[in-house]
Formats: sequence, structure tokens, C-alpha cells
Amino acid sequence: MAIDYNKIFAKRRNAKASKQVIVHELVAEVAKGIAAEFYEIAAQDNNFYKLWPSQEEWVAAAAPRSVAKAREVLGAMLANSMTPDWQKEQIYEALCLDGGLPRHDGLH
Repeated sequence: MAIDYNKIFAKRRNAKASKQVIVHELVAEVAKGIAAEFYEIAAQDNNFYKLWPSQEEWVAAAAPRSVAKAREVLGAMLANSMTPDWQKEQIYEALCLDGGLPRHDGLH
């Protein structure tokens, strides 16, 4: 079954910037990483790549929609016994500070 990327990303080319999302820097970096990883897989599909030939543009558009997943991933890292304590401290601080930032994304 073919995926109709035209339907999924109908507003793609003319909608340059997604809505701005205010998040902690660590959360933003993880969200960008999630978007970049998705691009690497999705860009193997010619239809997707025709719509999004630039990974940089894709990440800029998709990262704000990846914020909730980024928070989830960071939270899971806190519970993982393999995550070093120094990293858990950084993640915990980032998530606490992120929780205190004003939301403009509807993701609470």
C-alpha cells in the first residue's frame, strides 16, 4: 500500500515555518533528532523525498511536532538504569525547567 504524502503534507512548500514552540534547549535538540531520524527513513520513499528534498527544512517543520515525543524519551531515560547519573541530572533539570516555560504549542 502506497502512502499518499501529498495528503499528509498538503501545506508543505508554502508553509515555511511551523508555529514556534518554546521549550528547553535539551528538549528541542532531542525533538530535532527525532525529526532527523524520521527523515532518514522516510526520504527513502521517492514520493516523500519529492515533497521534502531538504532534511534541514523537514527538521525545522517537524521538530515542533516532535516535542511531546522528546519529553517522553527523556522521561524514559530517567527511568533507565543504564543512563549515567550525571546525564539523569541534566535531563531532570531540563525537564523541570521546561515545565516552567510558557507553552505556545498546546502540549502540556
